Amino acid sequence: MCARHIYENWAKTYKGDKLQLQFWQLAKSANMADFRIAKEGLLQLTKEGCATLFQLEPKHWCKAFFSEEFKCDNVDNNICEVFNSKIIDARCKPVILMLEDIRVVVMTRLQKQRDEVAKWTRQYGPRIAKKLDENFAASRHCHPIWNGDDRYEIMKGADKYVVNLGSRKCSCRAWQVSEIPCAHAICAIQLKGNNTDNYIYDWYHKSKYLASHQFMMQPIRNSKFWEPTDHEAPQPLPLKKKIGRTKRRRRMAEGEVSGQQRMSRQGAKITCSYCRLAGHNIKGCQLMK
Repeated sequence: MCARHIYENWAKTYKGDKLQLQFWQLAKSANMADFRIAKEGLLQLTKEGCATLFQLEPKHWCKAFFSEEFKCDNVDNNICEVFNSKIIDARCKPVILMLEDIRVVVMTRLQKQRDEVAKWTRQYGPRIAKKLDENFAASRHCHPIWNGDDRYEIMKGADKYVVNLGSRKCSCRAWQVSEIPCAHAICAIQLKGNNTDNYIYDWYHKSKYLASHQFMMQPIRNSKFWEPTDHEAPQPLPLKKKIGRTKRRRRMAEGEVSGQQRMSRQGAKITCSYCRLAGHNIKGCQLMK
């Protein structure tokens, strides 16, 4: 139910920049009002494509349906993709060697992540800081109206939102889903004169990251030091060889370019390395003939 994979499958039939923009606007709608507007926009572009897309329930890939309990607004599956890329070589090995490689990857990553987090200059990570800075920039277009309590009416263009600093809620729902103050919340926080850092969820803080990385995986010895046993060693299942060459690389999606693939030189200006004139290379140089 990764939104990126859903779009790639859907875009095989329904292509175009407008449809792509409308899909992501739909997937990233944080409230039902924006969801209905984005869905109506998609219906106007393609009724058939909208019906095909909604064969998959939007509660799995649209933020408007996400629970406010888990504090995560990711609509893609990047965590699994990153793990999958780390075990490309390991997953082709026998199970013991595969698990050993994964153990080493995890043990090394814990140490690297702990040392990297210790270098943070702010009380939260760089990705959270980037998202917060983007919301700061967007808050400049908001106009707050205070009701004298903890509630604020935030005007942004023709839209109005209600922010409650006491309960840390905004009617756009972006704050509740991610627990990172949205642009409307930042506008209200600044009007009250408070520090925005105090309104970020505790689990994003540097101290929590360091606490989660305080226990490192311990090194272990190899099978040379295992105690001997009288039990018979388990044998692998019979190998069923499939027809054709074994594929180890991930199948590329339509329009996706491999990182190792050389880009086409079509349209590039060619200069001869011998005569230094443009329009041909050394193989077609007349001076070399």
